[in-house]
Amino acid sequence: AAEADPAHAVARWLDRLLRDGDALVVVGDDDPRLARGALDDPGRAVRVLAVCASPSQAGALAARLDEDGPDERLEVVAAPLADGPLPMLTPPRPRLGRRQFALPAWVPGLARGRTLAALLADRPDYAGRPLVLCLDQPGWEAAILDGLGPALDPARLRAVLVPRPPGPAALARLTAAGFRLWRFPGRLARGLAVAATGDEAGPLLALPDGARPPTVAPPSPWPPAPEAVAEAEAEARQLAARALAEQRAGRVAEAAALYAEALMRDPFCAAANANKAVLMQMA
Repeated sequence: AAEADPAHAVARWLDRLLRDGDALVVVGDDDPRLARGALDDPGRAVRVLAVCASPSQAGALAARLDEDGPDERLEVVAAPLADGPLPMLTPPRPRLGRRQFALPAWVPGLARGRTLAALLADRPDYAGRPLVLCLDQPGWEAAILDGLGPALDPARLRAVLVPRPPGPAALARLTAAGFRLWRFPGRLARGLAVAATGDEAGPLLALPDGARPPTVAPPSPWPPAPEAVAEAEAEARQLAARALAEQRAGRVAEAAALYAEALMRDPFCAAANANKAVLMQMA
């Protein structure tokens, strides 16, 4: 059940992605696991900025994070993020779904939207650091990406992780900026990520085009559940069938890569083992 939790899945990707010197920005998530987990490795010098929509949400998150003791690498701020200074209404308590709402320009809002670029500009220690963005502000993903300004660039933004699929506008922003979408191969947060369209359920990972997603190993030495084994076997058969089609079309490199993915799902996949052996003899 834990592996079906979107925050858990994103945390497992994040643990493999973060590097020394990165700046992690966690937007909208009132779960402390992402922010705190990024700091668990004492040898990884990262900065973490957690951004909540309202002061009450930020206070609740800060209190939960402080249970393990304060950390100067971590900052929690209250700022409804958007693509400009819109009047905003933010609920006082954490809630599912939308956590911030735009008001008409003539209504005096309790808060004004801020861009993520402006928030980062206020923090000189973040200047020049590679960025990793965890984005969990439903309905506002596209506006928040627009608010990154020049930082929405694969040269600066190393990865974007989204626990729940964003809308088509956000996906369009990411692909236009030069990012490629990935997802876990099944409902479990493990294995080598596969290409995604954004229409699938579950967390998404956006990486600069050409970057390869990390492989997430099983979290436990215990044998997998029977349903997980059946799922892996079915995925391996599907990958092997795609590989065979590529092989028949003469695209040997593509076929070999798909056979390798199939064998990562199920090392005993008969079609993948047999046909990869044929490819090796042809090489």
